[in-house]
Amino acid sequence: MDVGRVVTWGAFRIRDQHDGDYTPHGMKERALMAMLALSPGQRRRRLMLQDMLWGKSTLKAGQVSLRQALSNIRRDLGPLRDSLKSDRDAIWLDPPFLIAEDQALPASEFLADLDVPDEEFESWLRDQRQAVTEPENVGQKSPPPRPSAALPVVGIVPVAAQFDDCQFLCHMLAQQLADLVAGIAACKPAILLLPEDGAASYTFVVEVQSGQDEWLILVRLLGDPVRQYLWSNRLRVERNLGRIWDAPEFAGLLNKAVAALNDQLSLRGPEGDIARIQRAIRRIYNYDKSGLETAIGLLRASTNGSAMGLALAWQAFAQLTSVLEFRTDAARRAASAIDLADEAVRLSPQDPTVLALAAQTQLKFTKDFDYSHHLALRAVEAGPENPYALDALSQSQMMRGELSLSQRTAERARLVATGLANSFSWDMQAAFGALCMGRSPEALDLLRQCHLKMPAYRPALRYLIALSALCGNDADAQRYSQRLARLEPCFTPLSLLDAAYPMETLRSLGLDAGLKDRIG
Repeated sequence: MDVGRVVTWGAFRIRDQHDGDYTPHGMKERALMAMLALSPGQRRRRLMLQDMLWGKSTLKAGQVSLRQALSNIRRDLGPLRDSLKSDRDAIWLDPPFLIAEDQALPASEFLADLDVPDEEFESWLRDQRQAVTEPENVGQKSPPPRPSAALPVVGIVPVAAQFDDCQFLCHMLAQQLADLVAGIAACKPAILLLPEDGAASYTFVVEVQSGQDEWLILVRLLGDPVRQYLWSNRLRVERNLGRIWDAPEFAGLLNKAVAALNDQLSLRGPEGDIARIQRAIRRIYNYDKSGLETAIGLLRASTNGSAMGLALAWQAFAQLTSVLEFRTDAARRAASAIDLADEAVRLSPQDPTVLALAAQTQLKFTKDFDYSHHLALRAVEAGPENPYALDALSQSQMMRGELSLSQRTAERARLVATGLANSFSWDMQAAFGALCMGRSPEALDLLRQCHLKMPAYRPALRYLIALSALCGNDADAQRYSQRLARLEPCFTPLSLLDAAYPMETLRSLGLDAGLKDRIG
């Protein structure tokens, strides 16, 4: 059998041993072959390839597109076609294609002609280019072998100035970060004295410096080998040990760090359950119908491993979002979501995110306010700085009429969630809290912040229209209506008055009557 050879510098090409060119003609077909060739074992799961190249399609349409792409590739590969193998779960190259070790030409770029307008593929391509453009001289010494663990090791190195309070704070933050990393369930944290080449797949360096009246806290994420820089963030806080236990700024910084690590885990190496769950979460918070179906498919593929409880809880939340946003098969999905949430809690009774998502499912579908409040309290007890837990508690407090307490909890959740990719959703809950307290200008400001972070987030646009109209700002209401109509072609301002339209908070506060006077 002929063995294929892949050229990666400059234009992506596939050649045979006689230098014949058998590169697929289609852009996505070339991208698919590049991903296979550069994957561990030259193998990828179907669902991952489908999501990275046809992520904006429905699950079924993506499957059809992937099958057609495989057919096109086999046609274009000619004598190499038998090397492309596939089954219901995965696609791989056998015998493996050789990677040409040609030096990069001065003006060439790695995979220069690949251009697929999908966020997931663009992230993968950016990561590949970064990996091959590291300086060559840093790798002259072979790194020691990594620990043979089932999970990748994440090192955490505390570095502090020679002051007792700095050292105490630094080690406290390092331990909290280790606890958060352990909660990801896709890696194993280890406190290290120094960054060591090969000791960990990724390394966090937590540094605390002292000023006259403040601490400067710096957290960096480094990759192995050669400790390449991946991410950093800093925080200045008042130098006061007495208030560190209830300062949400620390939790916000550590959550940013974990979010950065999650991004790296999603982009590198063979895909695991946590990587799929993270990609599913991004789909859920896009509030797109086809994206939700893709997210549910990804989560279903993640329910056989150690993260089964978390995957089931997110699947319940995805079903909840689908019902509230699109009213799709509401009765069946609601029943399914309740069952999924109950099973998730049974499997992961101490996971704060699982408990929080289950609390929201119970709150919306069963209206069992006591049980949902019980779950939310358990979530916060298990993870006092978990933004999902705080969000669930804020919603539960709101339903119990504890409006001032709900608003304070929502603001804390918003601060803790700083830096997360979906942080805009906590702006939304804080806006609801302000609205319930009768603080419409504050709610409007929070909604604007939410909209700036995620312009396609339809719930924020709906409430921006309603509150702008209620405040007499017809120009803003019209501008936001035009934006929403581009996302919902059938939308008109009168849609906000429809009892089936997702404006539950507005109706529960009795603001729909005033809105009817403004736009009816």
